[in-house]
Amino acid sequence: MYHLIVLLTIEAMLGLAWHRRPHVGPRVWLTALALTGGRGVLIVAALVARLASWPATALLPPLERCLDLAGLGVLAWALVPLWLKWRWADSFWGLAHPLAGLGIYLPWALYGSVGRAFNGSLPDALSSVWGVVLAGGGLVGMLAGARSPREANRDGASGYITAAWIFILAGYGLQVLFPDPAVPASGWTRWAFLVAYPLWVIAVYLRTAGPQERALLVPPDWSVWEACQAVLVNAGQPRRNEAFEQLAAAMAASLRVQVAAVGIPTAGPEMVEWFAARDSGEPLVSGRVLPLETQPAVQRAIARKQGFSPEPSSHEARALTAMWGQALPGRLWIEPLLHHRQTVGVLIAAKAQEAPAWSPAEIEQLGASAARLGSVLSLLRHWEDMARREQDGARQLHDLAAQWTQSKADAEARLEAVQAELGQVKAELGAARRQIAQYRQQVDDLAALVQLYENPAESEARK
Repeated sequence: MYHLIVLLTIEAMLGLAWHRRPHVGPRVWLTALALTGGRGVLIVAALVARLASWPATALLPPLERCLDLAGLGVLAWALVPLWLKWRWADSFWGLAHPLAGLGIYLPWALYGSVGRAFNGSLPDALSSVWGVVLAGGGLVGMLAGARSPREANRDGASGYITAAWIFILAGYGLQVLFPDPAVPASGWTRWAFLVAYPLWVIAVYLRTAGPQERALLVPPDWSVWEACQAVLVNAGQPRRNEAFEQLAAAMAASLRVQVAAVGIPTAGPEMVEWFAARDSGEPLVSGRVLPLETQPAVQRAIARKQGFSPEPSSHEARALTAMWGQALPGRLWIEPLLHHRQTVGVLIAAKAQEAPAWSPAEIEQLGASAARLGSVLSLLRHWEDMARREQDGARQLHDLAAQWTQSKADAEARLEAVQAELGQVKAELGAARRQIAQYRQQVDDLAALVQLYENPAESEARK
């Protein structure tokens, strides 16, 4: 079970690294591929040992320890920033540990494995000490690399990588201090790897993800979250506009700008409904619908699917200022709200003219807020579509019920008319039958008279 969990975790790392290999380069996916190959070797060795009746408890634990050391070496080669910076050292670091692990494993497998437990032996102590050195080197490499501005923790992955190295260091340290000869495997290092590998997978995801995807892992401000909940709760309700005003004010306060505006598409073609508020909570625009063609800056951001800042004196900025009908701060940032590459709205942040230009940290925070808000507006659009479909379905059901009622009334009226007509036909048929009976009686009487007239002698004889 342990090897299956580790293998699935490594496969997740390989899938992420391969899917987004243009963003991270070849090191990460090559490392994941090497780790997958190492686990494959261990599985094949276990099968061969079972089929050949080899002493698996003596041969497999040192092989597992060898592959663990090799895997730590290539992980450090791919993820530790210090070794990425020192090109001459990273190759040595990536190759030394597989060779060291092989050097520990081969003598044990060839000469010392029969009748002896690996845990507590000299090769076990050497491999554990080497694991401590390796984990300590990885941890030092992370901390030393993080002090460099070039290798700063911009993507949020360094914290997870550092934590993983701490767990590995603790696992190998406990194995050095408390080996258990009664069991073939190293329980301490296995527990460390079960914790460390998921942390490395998260780090790879953060290294390969964009700013908006990373933003979804960070909880938003509580005020913004409450405003988003209010927007969802009041969808289609009378307080809908008020909820959007509160959302714009919360976004302005969270982004530390003077004004924030949220634009959402309306049912009309190329029309946008705007809500804007100051960071103090004062609403500026509430439910104003404007054609998109009057806002070239917004059109540009939507077309590019990327945020930008128009020049304060440009026609695009003046068009946005005129949209609110009053003077706004001069520095604007327009960020499209995307969900699965589909534009669901627009976020505009504005600060004073004398404020400094938008910094990378501010732009990333805007992208993070836009990612969250895009998810909320996508959910809101889905809810509104569902509510609209429900209303349409209810209306169609009502129309069908009315049609059925009218059809039932018409059918009943026609049934009554048909029944009345049928009664009249029956009456006429009865009268016709009686008339026919009378006619038959008259015919019989006439036939008797005719016979009497034609044979008077016979008639007299009968008398």
